[in-house]
Amino acid sequence: IRDTYAAGNLYVFAEEYKALIVQLENEEITIDEYNAEFARIFNDTSAETIAKIEEALVTQKEVVMAMYDVDNDKNAMVTGSAFLNLCWSGDAVWAIDQAKEADNGVELGYYIPSTGTNIWFDGWIIPENAQNVKAANEWIAYILETDVAIKNMEYIGYTSVVKGEEILEYISDLTVDFDLENTGESDVSYFFGEESKGAILSSAMYPDSSIVRASAVMRDFGSAEADITAMWTRLKGNEISIFVIIVDGLILALVAFQIIRSVLKKKSKQIKIKTKTRVMEDYIPED
Repeated sequence: IRDTYAAGNLYVFAEEYKALIVQLENEEITIDEYNAEFARIFNDTSAETIAKIEEALVTQKEVVMAMYDVDNDKNAMVTGSAFLNLCWSGDAVWAIDQAKEADNGVELGYYIPSTGTNIWFDGWIIPENAQNVKAANEWIAYILETDVAIKNMEYIGYTSVVKGEEILEYISDLTVDFDLENTGESDVSYFFGEESKGAILSSAMYPDSSIVRASAVMRDFGSAEADITAMWTRLKGNEISIFVIIVDGLILALVAFQIIRSVLKKKSKQIKIKTKTRVMEDYIPED
């Protein structure tokens, strides 16, 4: 819900975001002022904004295959049955890797909107009522070991919080292996330090600093949670896309065909039984 709502927000307020970029480029506002205003618009959950985003998403469903999940979306990209997908960065890396392995003519790239995007992260946490805090801490320490972090990134495609020369080298090699489209050298000094400036890395894993600075963290819906959940329910249930209508129509037609076929078979069987019964009656002696 949160990611789709954010995408709807970026669409609905596209002109506002573009105006912000112009102000920033003309030095009319500072990057901090840009960030503050971007975050304000990006996390707007007023009733008016919810309605606008719902309308945009409903309209979208009329022209796209809106699956609203993770696994089907990325698999559709790998097989070439979809041409554009909103996805998490790690899933994008996974899909790019799978498409390359499949060697089926599908070439995938990862792109971030010029107007900005959401900054997000996964995190390991220890609940207050955890029974074995020591084991939990040992697990976190283990997952943060450089060689383990590399194996983890290689397996799931998501960026680790671990940094250092080995990680930088691994990501550089990975970028070359994937043959990803890059805009050239990128500034990832916000993560790897000044010595990493000029590195060519996958934007799916380490976006350029200009993108990171011009984006915002998605906040919790807070008091608007119920209203947005209701909107999401309407979006997924009441408004049906053309794709869904076609699929549902085919399924209903198939079911109807099977029912009619079954009824005809049953009637045919009944007719045969009645016919046989009459024939047998003709040969039964009157006494």
